[in-house]
Amino acid sequence: MAKKLNEDGVPVEIPSNVPRRTKSLFAGLRLDRPEKKRQSAGDVPTKVTGQDRIDRRFDDEPPTRPATILRGSTPDAGPQNMGEPRTVIAGGWRRDAAPQRKTDVGETGRGSDFMDDPVVGWLVVVDGPGTGASVQLGSGQNSLGRGAQARVRLNFGDPQISRATHATVTYDPKGNRFYIHQGTGANLTYLEGKPVLAPTPLPSGSEIVLGDTTLRFVALCDDGFNWTDRHPGEQ
Repeated sequence: MAKKLNEDGVPVEIPSNVPRRTKSLFAGLRLDRPEKKRQSAGDVPTKVTGQDRIDRRFDDEPPTRPATILRGSTPDAGPQNMGEPRTVIAGGWRRDAAPQRKTDVGETGRGSDFMDDPVVGWLVVVDGPGTGASVQLGSGQNSLGRGAQARVRLNFGDPQISRATHATVTYDPKGNRFYIHQGTGANLTYLEGKPVLAPTPLPSGSEIVLGDTTLRFVALCDDGFNWTDRHPGEQ
């Protein structure tokens, strides 16, 4: 700092234009850091998991609950269908007193649209994956496919069979006749070696080819038997 003398000869201090520097850039600031606790020789360190950190962070919130899935619901079932009665199959009957049969859509055979009417025929796998297995046919239209959407499920391991509707086998209860026609899948359906391009009569004993699977059709209802004449009052 520069000095000069006043009129009496006493030295006078003159302030300098250079600002004074503090001892530290962080002088006056307090950093609240947690003090580390020294462990003694007998202390066992506590392991803090990620879940513990989450629980401490959200102490006032309940844990997340998995979504509830209604048993017996199907992928295409919506709120608009809840509470509505099931479709009554023409040519069959319903017995309200009898307990309904439960069917898992994961099993081969009837899917979620399980029919309460009696069986009218069968399809037996005679060649391809699932040889020796059989599925039932009911009155009305029977969609054939390997997915849960199909009414008659052919889930034996043949990827060439369409999931929803590869073909449809129809039983007409009034005419007591069977028919087969092509479904919505890309692969064709063959009856006795010929492609099914239009609804075609299906005689008992006919062979149907879907992909690598050959099915033999066996009719229960024919000219000698049908459920309408057998139980006329139970429709």
